[in-house]
Amino acid sequence: EQPTVDPALSSGIINILVLGSDQRQSADFRTDVIVLVSLNPATGRVALISFPRDLYVEIPYWGYDRINTAMEYGGFVMMANTFETNFGVRPSHYVLTNFQSFVTIINSLDGIDINASQALTDKCKLPEAVGGYCTFGPGPVHLTGEAALWYVRSRYSTSDFDRTRRAQEVLLGL
Repeated sequence: EQPTVDPALSSGIINILVLGSDQRQSADFRTDVIVLVSLNPATGRVALISFPRDLYVEIPYWGYDRINTAMEYGGFVMMANTFETNFGVRPSHYVLTNFQSFVTIINSLDGIDINASQALTDKCKLPEAVGGYCTFGPGPVHLTGEAALWYVRSRYSTSDFDRTRRAQEVLLGL
């Protein structure tokens, strides 16, 4: 059988998975942010495609489970195989960060500026809190690393789809 060539590679498109992990002290973790970033150097265009963490997919040689378990089951090779099996795209690179590294990255940039498409008000323990709640947006917002982590993780007053949108806003800010 002839080996197949990923059409993305032959066209010069670079596919990178951006993965946000909930890993803390233990070895097991989930990737709760999963964004495929496709770069087309020829046109200068970038596409961001988010995948819901609870999306039920076939994980090769494992069975069916939520997509956010693939990294834990077999690292990037398993995640890349899962993407290829379910979506016909094989990411060639990835970035994986946990909570603390995410905060450090954003703080090393002196924060980031985002364009919040919607207002977010939820419980928080940030210096910006008023009565235990923070509100950001809509519109331009400057976020520290701690505020950006809260912004992408907040889930008590919004849906998982809102979290996905906010993660993309933060990536665009980066």
